[in-house]
Order: sequence, then C-alpha cells, then structure tokens
Amino acid sequence: MKRRFAQAAAFIIASVLIISGIYGVISYKATGGGGGFRNYYGLGKNTVDVLFIGSSHAHCSVNNAQLWNEKGISSFTLSSANQSIDTTWYFLKEAFKTQHPKMVFAETFNFNRSDETEELTDEELTNVYRADLLTKFSTDTFGRVLSQQKDYGFDDNLRNELLLRFPIIHTRYEELTAEDFSNETSYKKGYQGSFETGQMRDPEANDEIIMPDEKCTGYIDKITKLCKEEGAELILFCAPGGANTEEYSRQNGIKAYAESCGIKFINMNSPEFMDRIDTSTDFRFDEHLNNSGAAKVTAYIEELIDENGTCADHRGDKAYSSWDKDALYVRDRFLVGSLLNAETLGDYIAALSEDKDRLDVIVSFSGNHAAMGEEGKAVFTGLGIDSDSFDRGGTYKVSGGVITDVVTPESDVSTIKLGKKDCRIKYHEDEEKQIITADISLDLVNYGAFVNGATVLLYDPEIDAVVDCIYMDFFESGLQLLRHEGMDLITY
Repeated sequence: MKRRFAQAAAFIIASVLIISGIYGVISYKATGGGGGFRNYYGLGKNTVDVLFIGSSHAHCSVNNAQLWNEKGISSFTLSSANQSIDTTWYFLKEAFKTQHPKMVFAETFNFNRSDETEELTDEELTNVYRADLLTKFSTDTFGRVLSQQKDYGFDDNLRNELLLRFPIIHTRYEELTAEDFSNETSYKKGYQGSFETGQMRDPEANDEIIMPDEKCTGYIDKITKLCKEEGAELILFCAPGGANTEEYSRQNGIKAYAESCGIKFINMNSPEFMDRIDTSTDFRFDEHLNNSGAAKVTAYIEELIDENGTCADHRGDKAYSSWDKDALYVRDRFLVGSLLNAETLGDYIAALSEDKDRLDVIVSFSGNHAAMGEEGKAVFTGLGIDSDSFDRGGTYKVSGGVITDVVTPESDVSTIKLGKKDCRIKYHEDEEKQIITADISLDLVNYGAFVNGATVLLYDPEIDAVVDCIYMDFFESGLQLLRHEGMDLITY
C-alpha cells in the first residue's frame, strides 16, 4: 500500500514538474514593452524603489539606466502597449506581491478612454491576455478573470480558457524562439529607447474637461488605496505625445478627479511642461519620445524622486548588480547609435574610442583582405591589430587593446571564448578563387565575413551580448562598410 502511494505521489509530482516546465516554455512573455513580469519576478525581494506602470509611453519616456547612473535609483517599468486602466491595476496588485516600491508613477494616456462597441475589441482582448497570461497563477487569478468578464462582457468560454490558460497558449509551439527557453536579458528594467527623430505636432491644449467614467474612477480609487496601504507615494502622469483636443480634455478630467482625491497629477502635454520639449528633435515617428526627449522627462522625474527623499543610492551594492547590467545594455545601445553614423572604418573606430577597452573585439580577415591596402592596415591598428597580424590574416580577439586569442586555418583550436559563450570559427577554402573565408557563429547566429575584407564584431562580456557587427568588404568600387542584417538597433 505504501509503495503504491509512493509511486502515485512520484507520478503526480513528475507530471506537475513536466507540465510546469512545458508551460514555462510556451507561455506568453512579451508585454509589448517594458521590463516584463519575467524579469520582474527574477528581481531580489524589495529591491525596486520606484515603479513605473502604464502604457507604452511609460517605457518610452523614462530611462531607468539614467536614473541609476545619475542617482543610483533602482527603478523598474512594468508597462505594456495600450495598457488599459484595469490592466494597470492588475499589474500593480501583482507587483506589490514581491516588491514594495516607495514611489509609483502611473502613466495615464489610456486611463480615460471609452469604447462604445459591445463586442470585445482586439485591443481589449490583448489587455485581458496580458493581465491574465503574464502573471503567475494564484488565488487572485479567479477573481481577476471574473472581474474582467464583468468589465468586458466576454462569454464563459473565454473565461474558462483564461482560467485554464493552456487552451490559449498551447499553439505557441509554432512560434517559439530561443528567448522562450532562456532569458538572455533578465537584467533589462524596461526602457525602450529610439534614435529615430520625427516631427511631432504641438499638443492641442484646452480647458474643456471630459470626466472619467465610473469604471475609470473606480480603478483610480483602487490604485490609490493600494499604494496608501503599501506606503508608496502615487504620482499620475501623462507623458508627452502630441495629445489632440479630445485626448487633452480627457487628461483634464483625470487631473480634476485626481486632485479631488489628493493625488498628484502631471500633464506633460501642458504648455508649461512642453517648454522643456522640442517637437522637432525629441520624438520618434510614432508619437513617442525618442532618447533625447526621454532624457528630459527622466531628469524631471529625478527631481520628483529627490523631493520624495526616501530612495537611497544603491550603486556599488551587489544586491543591485542587475541595474549595473541594465545600464551597460543601454550604454551599448547608445554606442551603436553613434556607430550607425560611421561611413568608414576610421569613423567607426573613432566613435568606438571611449568604449573599445571595455568590450571584446573579434576581427576576422577573409579572402584577399590585403586589398584594403596600407591605409586599411593602418586603420586596424586602432583596434589593436598590428601590421604583422594584418599581413598574416586569421581571426583575432582583442581585449583591452591587446590580442588575447588567435585562430587561423592552421590552428588546432576553432573557438574563442566570449564572456561565458563560445564563438566558433570555421574556415572555408575556395580552390577556384584561391581564397580562404571564415564563418563566425555565436548562439546559432552566423556572423560570417564577406569574400574579401574583414568582420568586426563587438561583444560586451559583462552582459554576454553582441553589441554590433560590421563588415569591411572590398568590392570593385572600393572598400565599403556594411552592417550585419541582425544589427538593426535604431529602436531597442
């Protein structure tokens, strides 16, 4: 009897572990922006001092790395694209289970919006999915789903699918990527910047007030009450976004209700705040702030955090090391923004000058690379490749300006260590053209060189990530600088 019981218990435990493992792989993880619950759940307990929550304007307007670099503020952005106010509430309620931030900034662009249609829209369904399928299953799940059914009026079939989850997510096996199996960017805190620059219209400021409906005020009340119970200061803000007349009027309504409840509200579309923003340089093409605009909003947020006076400087504390990594990630993206403007290898190396010693650099010569001539040879010395190494060819790893590893067609080794990963080098000989080319592969991505020239791959060993990859290819028309197709980092 005992043996049967033990076997049954073992079977149940094994089944639960298998199902849990499968669910962990095929479950939805992307929120359409922000740091996401996957990263949030991985944080050390009570390490978040400032939480940002709300629509995509939240993760496009506040640079968490800037707050960390300048003040040592440990912040996290738990936002999602087109986040509705009820989703903001569910996200916030879940967030307080593992963290106790001292300040909560809720972005309000989508708070006071009504939909007159009776059927569940695609945007509403997306919000329902994000609120229910991204958070951990708990006793709150039942109440949340039933509350959503009341708010949106969906049928019992969808209710049951949301409770069981698997009926919705089971088809995701067709779209799985490496990120579903391993979280390579667990350090990211939410900021999604952009180097795009597009002209933005001026907000249509007015004094008309469109008051929020009962659903909206009800959720504002819930958010306010929870923040008070948790001892967190709540600040509502609407990020700059060229609000039209109706959108501006709806934010006036949010302001009126918030102030009646004693809640601080900041409309960053107001003429007073827009004096800080340049509509010709501070926006991207999709009505969100770019890096330039986000830096200005973040600086203002920093002032509000200073006024609160409860957030400590955590720089240097090992418990907050993931914020250091997030700052490095953002620094790498800003570096790429500078490198994108380089038209020649000389320009590229000049833009890299302040960062090359902290990065690992792979330089791999292929084919008739000598066609780059003495000028090309001289430029490569800026990457730590001396004249003899250039003439000899091969693949080199340069760290701190010094060659540390070499792989040639005659080498016994075919890998170079980059951080915790192996970079594999494979040579191919073309007897007809009498040239040897090299393939460089990392994480199943091929960074192989062109026929005649060189590959330059930048790698950040602190966060174990490729920063950039370019090719110097010698065509009949001369030397050209090309970027690897996977390095589209205008927006990140």
